[in-house]
Amino acid sequence: MIFSKLKASHADLSDEKSAAGQGERRVKGEKKLTASQVAFLFSLTYMVSYITRINYGAILAEMESALGISKSLLSMAVTGSFIAYGTGQIVSGIGGDRFSPKRLVTAGLSVSVLMNLALPFCK
Repeated sequence: MIFSKLKASHADLSDEKSAAGQGERRVKGEKKLTASQVAFLFSLTYMVSYITRINYGAILAEMESALGISKSLLSMAVTGSFIAYGTGQIVSGIGGDRFSPKRLVTAGLSVSVLMNLALPFCK
């Protein structure tokens, strides 16, 4: 009962904002995502970013034995990865202010997937 009143009052506020010209701009034919779709997209985004972060660590021991590179040299790549991750946070923050979040997340996930797929082909 309380939630239905909140929804009704929220709908009234949305109508007032739209009437005042302060509401969201909607592209004709654009559909809103349901809560389950948003949850799925968040889960997918988290999974891809998590796999990206642990991908290098998973092959670190094999790289050491196959290439004969010391752990200290390989760990420099991990440090570089953290620096790149931090720099990417700043760049993505600036990009998030200038571009549509939907496009920014789509582009980031696409590049991440492509880089992870290319990893086995690196020599």
